Amino acid sequence: MYVIWLKGQEMRPLYVGETAHLHERLGDLARTLNHTFRRQVKKQLERGKRTIGERELSAHIERRFRISYLPVSFGRKELEEYLICRWDTAPGFNQVPARYRRSDICRDLLRMVDGALTEQRTDTRSTAALRSQR
Repeated sequence: MYVIWLKGQEMRPLYVGETAHLHERLGDLARTLNHTFRRQVKKQLERGKRTIGERELSAHIERRFRISYLPVSFGRKELEEYLICRWDTAPGFNQVPARYRRSDICRDLLRMVDGALTEQRTDTRSTAALRSQR
């Protein structure tokens, strides 16, 4: 899993991606042809302006964005979809999958995962409390 963040006082997620080969996928980020995020940034920069060259685009991406990643062995696609729903990333970079837009699946997914995380935190606290009583 990787996330591209907009740098600034309040970093915010703009793009969520999943891949089995992170090193190769991040290499794709350097080639406009191969990466959606890069194409979208280029498109936004070129609106009503001159054409942006690859070097200038790379410099812009390096200045304005930051990448973080998390190795995930399984469930990458599900985690990607969850984060897209959770953060409702910037329009044009990620899109909520069509099957989620047609129903309440996104809302239900958030409720289910957030509920499971809350339950897990509660269980962890309960276990810690039991240990401290021994």
